[in-house]
Amino acid sequence: MRRALDWSWELLDAPLARSFARLAVFPSNFDAAAAEAIANVPLEQLAELAEHSLLMLTDDGRYRMHQL
Repeated sequence: MRRALDWSWELLDAPLARSFARLAVFPSNFDAAAAEAIANVPLEQLAELAEHSLLMLTDDGRYRMHQL
């Protein structure tokens, strides 16, 4: 699993990688409004990070990072 996440990380451009790093302030899951207000990560980037499998969208519409 670690290798897959490392591979996904390497595919990110610099702005998206910085956005992903800023999301580390959340100790558990978070919603899109919090991501934008606290980490300055807009919905479009959340969706892109989810497409890269670095974020998961939960059934209740919140996001979370993989726990490694």
